[in-house]
Amino acid sequence: MKPIKVLIVDDNPTFIGIVRRFLSRFADIEVVAEATSAEDALVLARHASPQIALVDIAMPEINGLALTRMLREEHPDLAVILVTLLDTAQYRSASAEAGAAGFVAKPTLSTDLVPLIRRYAPEAANRAYA
Repeated sequence: MKPIKVLIVDDNPTFIGIVRRFLSRFADIEVVAEATSAEDALVLARHASPQIALVDIAMPEINGLALTRMLREEHPDLAVILVTLLDTAQYRSASAEAGAAGFVAKPTLSTDLVPLIRRYAPEAANRAYA
């Protein structure tokens, strides 16, 4: 079985490193690209062909919600999981409206992220998260 290809997008390189190291413990998940801006994420998504994009909501210039819309328009089979520090009903609703497959709060990343990646990778999310 080929590993699930993941793109990590966050304006904080330290956080990207933490997530990359965490995901490296799982043989069925491979981080294929990392981006610190929405512009870089769009380019890398074209070249790395990820199945999952982990996208921080709070990014400068183009936020994660806008990036989710762009990624889904350009790559309809790409599942976007939005990541945020704050788990609010407003963020969850906005994530679903943007077309995200899933939503995870940074404080629960270590328990919630891998199951979400595995859940949405096979179908690569042709459906929005509910």
